[in-house]
Amino acid sequence: MTPAAVIRQKLPELKQALLSLLREMVFENRYSLHPRRLGELSSKLAEIFARFLEVPDDDAGSQNGVWLANEGLGEKTILQLTGRLRRFCREELHAAGVLESRAFDSIEHFTYLMLEGFLHWREAQILSDQEQLRRALSTALASRSQELLIKNQAVDTSVNGILLADLEGRVTWVNPSFLHMWGFQSSEGVLGSAFS
Repeated sequence: MTPAAVIRQKLPELKQALLSLLREMVFENRYSLHPRRLGELSSKLAEIFARFLEVPDDDAGSQNGVWLANEGLGEKTILQLTGRLRRFCREELHAAGVLESRAFDSIEHFTYLMLEGFLHWREAQILSDQEQLRRALSTALASRSQELLIKNQAVDTSVNGILLADLEGRVTWVNPSFLHMWGFQSSEGVLGSAFS
């Protein structure tokens, strides 16, 4: 019996094993998954895996990881799923007397592709999130800069004399009206002096 035939025969048990894992890990995921979706996810994953064993397709294996990431499964869940898949297959293939290393290589290759697809998707998502954050910060900074420029202009052109001092009482800034009001020609004579 071929490895693909053994797994096809044990597909209901594989679906159940994956479903029980997803139920255990449901709160570890990026988004809350509705319990009704767990059965669908486990069935689809088992079917994709069985199809991969029959007709290996690297793109399908990698896209499986992307699909699971889009579903909201987290890193911990993906790692647990690949471990459960490997363990289940090893046990069933050994029980069926299939000891070909190629069969185990296919299982490892599928889980590798699944993890690779998942990680590529997560990397792209992180980069996208970082870019959105950068844009938001840049917009906020530009807005604040404009706001400060307007306030600075208002204080500079005020008819009231304004003086700013640090916590130790030294003058750090004065506006032109202060200089005119107190008869100073420039701020050099005022800045750094003690204010009391």
